[in-house]
Amino acid sequence: MVVINQIEPVSFGKILAVLYAIFGLVEGIFIGIFLGIFSSLGSSPALSAGSTAGLPASAAPGLPANLMGSLGLIGSVGIIVFPIAGIIVGAIGGFILGAIAALIYNYVASKIGGIEINLK
Repeated sequence: MVVINQIEPVSFGKILAVLYAIFGLVEGIFIGIFLGIFSSLGSSPALSAGSTAGLPASAAPGLPANLMGSLGLIGSVGIIVFPIAGIIVGAIGGFILGAIAALIYNYVASKIGGIEINLK
């Protein structure tokens, strides 16, 4: 039986930074794709000519009639921006959370003991 008594915070932070960057990339790809799909739905003439999301212009006062159509550019840029932002935010957040988690684990393990692992 091997007991993990302490985890190096920087090392654990780097591992979680890479894992969270991968998760952020995947999440960013999905968000970018869905934003691109849903923003392209508004570019149809039925939605952009005098109506907002299929409703008459008078049903949504204060909103431009071609609101969904104007999201087309955001959708195309989002397919590139969201995966990159997911990687950056995921890596930074993963490193910070990993380092904090390791510090908390080290404190708790010093009080009640570490995790026991059976290795062959």
